[in-house]
Amino acid sequence: MRTLSLAVSALVSTVLLGCAQIPRVDVTPKVQNGAVVFDIPQSGINSIFAFEVKDEAGQTVWKIDLLAKVDTLNSITYGVVPTGKDIRASQVVPSDNLPAPDIRGKTVKVTITYQYDAWAACEGSVSRTVHVP
Repeated sequence: MRTLSLAVSALVSTVLLGCAQIPRVDVTPKVQNGAVVFDIPQSGINSIFAFEVKDEAGQTVWKIDLLAKVDTLNSITYGVVPTGKDIRASQVVPSDNLPAPDIRGKTVKVTITYQYDAWAACEGSVSRTVHVP
């Protein structure tokens, strides 16, 4: 009975403490060749699951659902659904693949949902309010 109790305690501790590790993820906007590009400096994450941009009123202006390994995707061009090896992505907002509104010169909130490993596969997200040049 004591062995079972220790095993259960170890499992609970592993799950609770394992996902307590928070990787470092940030987002930095820039304008490159007329397009807004969000650089995603990070450490400790494996994949990105979603990328969302909200305007100053809190309305989602562009969102993509994706599964992309970070070694194949370290920046995202606003309004362009990423493609390539090990990247699956689809635009959610605006619907019907309509173009995203211009955000140059505006302040937006960017949320990135990601996957990282600790003792188990864990999911996290980071939100940053940034000014787009």
